[in-house]
Amino acid sequence: STIMPSQPVQMFDGEEGQGA
Repeated sequence: STIMPSQPVQMFDGEEGQGA
């Protein structure tokens, strides 16, 4: 999963904690 520090980022393969 691509980590983009925007919100409480978690390493999920689905980008559930990001706004991306």
